[in-house]
Amino acid sequence: RMGVAWVLEISETSSAAQIERDLLVAGAELTGGYDVDCIQYKPNESGISPFNLLHHSQFPQSAFSIAHQDGDKSYKASPRASHDRGFDLILHKLNVGLQADSAGKFEVSGNELKLQDFRIRIGMATQNTYAKGVIVEVEYGPSSVVTQAIPALTEFIEYFFPEHSQEKPEVLKKSTPEPYTALETLYQYSLLFSHMRKRTS
Repeated sequence: RMGVAWVLEISETSSAAQIERDLLVAGAELTGGYDVDCIQYKPNESGISPFNLLHHSQFPQSAFSIAHQDGDKSYKASPRASHDRGFDLILHKLNVGLQADSAGKFEVSGNELKLQDFRIRIGMATQNTYAKGVIVEVEYGPSSVVTQAIPALTEFIEYFFPEHSQEKPEVLKKSTPEPYTALETLYQYSLLFSHMRKRTS
């Protein structure tokens, strides 16, 4: 079972190693590594939106596709889907109509730590080997319902990352007890990568 996650980009002044040290001092335990990757596919046909294909080591059997419309419209307005990993093979066979932006591929690689009910994943985001920033994913494990998890998640973010506590992701702004899905975690990553891409384009 997965919990509810808040994914954020940390400013350049904070290094991944420093964040890890702060968490270890607070009593966190290092539990292993993690990685995320994202590659953009651009259809050759006009009128069709490009989309991001993402993978996350927490969900090794899955792939996630997300299309951000112009202006990064809301989650509900963004076409998205979860797939099994065989979807990657299908995409390779469609390369006549789809161009993979391999040079613009994003990768996040780092460590996972556990602190009580939280799993914290801290990684350096790179695009074509160039460092773009530090991404932190904070997952609250006991609940998969946003309205139940958000008080504890907010308290954690306010304590360790106070400058980001007002930047609550859209997928966490829920008033009804809907179940949280892995796609919502990957949407947060995809949005951060899109913003990083725009900063350098």
